[in-house]
Amino acid sequence: MLKEMLRSFARSASRGTYYSKLYKVRGVNPDTKRKKTVEVVAASDASEEVVTGKSGLLPPFEVMEGVGVPDEGQLNLAKKYGVNIPSDADAMDARLLLQRCFDGVASFRPITGRVIDYAIENNVYIPKYASLEEARDFLLEYAPEKEKEIKELCR
Repeated sequence: MLKEMLRSFARSASRGTYYSKLYKVRGVNPDTKRKKTVEVVAASDASEEVVTGKSGLLPPFEVMEGVGVPDEGQLNLAKKYGVNIPSDADAMDARLLLQRCFDGVASFRPITGRVIDYAIENNVYIPKYASLEEARDFLLEYAPEKEKEIKELCR
């Protein structure tokens, strides 16, 4: 029963075309004039200009995906335990889906657009298949000083 619920969640949890996405942007540090790489969180539908603009760096730019695909170990565990890892899932999504299986979690609250917007504004990456509770945990990890605000947002 739990495995079937996890499979169902993985099939339906994709946030469509709007979710947070992690990028690595390489450009020129305006202070030192040396090459630098920074991580930037932007909306999945953000243009390259928006992503590079959030970096605070100067051109020329190189923009890369910030999170890779699930590794062989994750895929093997998923197969062993019957956890569906969607084809568009990244390594962080796979980790969350597997962790839910191991923890026996069968109930999920989806992330709202407000939470995704808040994460992007605060440069916090939330995996596409994260639940509302997992999103709250990611936000609290990166912005513990905003605990009251985050808990209110994620109720």
